[in-house]
Amino acid sequence: VTDLLNPEVGTMTRLTGYHANSEGFDIEIKSESYFIETVEVLPTGRNDVLAVRITQFNQKTSGDFAECLANFGTRNIRHLILDLRGNQGGPPLAAKEIMGYMSPMNDPLFLVVRKNQRPFLLTADKEDITYSGPVSVLVNGSTASAAETLTGILREKGRATVYGQQTNGASYLKSLYDYDDGSSVMLVTSRTFFHNLKVFPPEGLTPDVVIPEDIDTLEQVLSTL
Repeated sequence: VTDLLNPEVGTMTRLTGYHANSEGFDIEIKSESYFIETVEVLPTGRNDVLAVRITQFNQKTSGDFAECLANFGTRNIRHLILDLRGNQGGPPLAAKEIMGYMSPMNDPLFLVVRKNQRPFLLTADKEDITYSGPVSVLVNGSTASAAETLTGILREKGRATVYGQQTNGASYLKSLYDYDDGSSVMLVTSRTFFHNLKVFPPEGLTPDVVIPEDIDTLEQVLSTL
C-alpha cells in the first residue's frame, strides 16, 4: 500500500471516483516532487528557550523558520537552539536566508569564490522578524554543506556556541554537468570563505564543546542554560 501511495516522480496514476447513484469516473494525475517540511520545533520544557531542528534546506525552510520565531515571539526567546545534526545542506543561499533573521541588514556573511572570477560577497537581507540573542548550534558528522556554512557564520560572528561532533567538511559549492550519453559528473566549482576572508576549514568545523555521540546533545545543552 505504501508503494502505491508513493509512486516515482513522473508516474501517471489513474484514480477512480464515484458519485452517489452514478457511474464511476477516472482522473489521471502525475506524481511530482513537493517541498517537504524541514523545520520542527523541539520540546524544551522552558518558556524562554526555543529549539528548532532543521533537517535540510529547501525553498520553504527560511519562511518556516521565520514562522517559528514569530509564533514563539522573539521577545520571549532568551536562548535559541538550532539543531543541525544530520542536516546535509541544500541550496547554497539557505545559510544567507536563515542568517537574515539573525543579522542586521547588509551585514557581510560569506564569500563565494570561483576560479578566474572576482569573489562574490553575500550579505544579510532585511527581514521583518529578527532575533539578536545568543544561539547554540548542535552538529555532528552528517552536518554538511549549507548547514556547515550557517554554523560557521554564526560562530565567526560571535553569535553562537557549537556543540556536538566534528562536521562533515563539505562547505563548498558543486556544479552538475550532464553529457550526451546520459552520464553526469559533479565537480567542486567554488570555495566558501568567511566575510573576513578566512577559508572554511576543509576538515570540517570542530565544536566549541565536543559531546560524544552516545550523549543527548540537546539535553546536555539545556542543562547548561
